[in-house]
Amino acid sequence: MFARDFYLSLFERRPDFRILFKASMQDQENHFLTAIGSSIAGLKRPHEIVPYLRELGARHVDYGVKEQDFDIFIQTFHETMQVKLGSDYTTEIKEAWNAAFQTILDLMSHGYRK
Repeated sequence: MFARDFYLSLFERRPDFRILFKASMQDQENHFLTAIGSSIAGLKRPHEIVPYLRELGARHVDYGVKEQDFDIFIQTFHETMQVKLGSDYTTEIKEAWNAAFQTILDLMSHGYRK
């Protein structure tokens, strides 16, 4: 399971992050997959996704996430993808995810800073 492996890796790197997650890990894993899927799908529908991502950014303030914590999220995401996909996780795919994350985080940051 990608989400479970992602969080195991994240908590291994940053054990202090564990307290940021109040929901059960199964619920958190579902939230994570839903948020990623909705965000990626919504990039083609900005009128729908912009408010969602800004609100998501604002919620992360309440969760105790710091803006600089987003970097560790992206690093952990890429490493988990590499482990799961191996050589199928090409440079082109990584760059596509980076571009998507840049847009997503720009919008989340707007909500985060409000």
